[in-house]
Amino acid sequence: VDARAFFHNRGGNDVIPNSYIVVMKDGVTTEDFDSHISSVAATHNLNKAKRGSETVGHKDSFNINGWRAYNGHFDEATIESILNDDKVNYVEHDRVVKLAALVTQPNAPTWGLGRVSHRAPGNRDFVYDSSAGQGITIYGVDTGIDIRHPEFAGRIRWGTNTVDNDNTDGNGHGTHTAGTFAGTTYGVAKKANIVAVKVLSAGGSGSTAGVIKGIDWCVTDARSRNALGKAALNLSLGGSFSQANNDAVTRAQEAGIFVAVAAGNDNRDARNYSPASAPAVC
Repeated sequence: VDARAFFHNRGGNDVIPNSYIVVMKDGVTTEDFDSHISSVAATHNLNKAKRGSETVGHKDSFNINGWRAYNGHFDEATIESILNDDKVNYVEHDRVVKLAALVTQPNAPTWGLGRVSHRAPGNRDFVYDSSAGQGITIYGVDTGIDIRHPEFAGRIRWGTNTVDNDNTDGNGHGTHTAGTFAGTTYGVAKKANIVAVKVLSAGGSGSTAGVIKGIDWCVTDARSRNALGKAALNLSLGGSFSQANNDAVTRAQEAGIFVAVAAGNDNRDARNYSPASAPAVC
């Protein structure tokens, strides 16, 4: 990828001003990465002093199964310097990410679970393995989850929050999706352990960088708990196409985490959205 060409061809009206995601080339060592970050900080501080810029510089670094990247708030001069570094693979604008749209069907029967275990429509019985989900950890990457809800009793913990300082689900979307994948009554994997990972606000929006930070945390947590190969990510969210977002979920999958994402909720081609367009996701 030509970093400069890639960057200049990736505009859009959902761009977060002066916010960027920088992805390093494969094989960059920790020493090279740290040296690059130090150089960027020095360049940013120099430009900030010269121009009176209000940008804050480097924010968070990511390492998802060897995929090295970071995000920050930079002026144009600093971005030009970053684009000239041969250790950089590509740079993209950070963008707004939103929860996937829901469709409400008034007075709908609870036929969904029956359809999971029967090909023919009309059967309301849900047939499943009594141990379904046992020993599996599902990370709900969303608006947070109500960890006090009785549907999840004894199987849920709060993980991390990359969007604000409110460790609750002020929207309800994350709790709803968790009920679908692992709720005791209406869930599919009724014995799975659940981790709440908040990357979207109560208003239902966040950033690509915030989502990547959440994914990074999930992979690190799963590895520390020996859960790789026994874990899943659920991301019922999306934004416009982001190579960084797609790369992040791909590396999570390569690390041993099953990744499920929303696709087609807006009745539009999923190839133009992320993480729905990532080839490794389901």
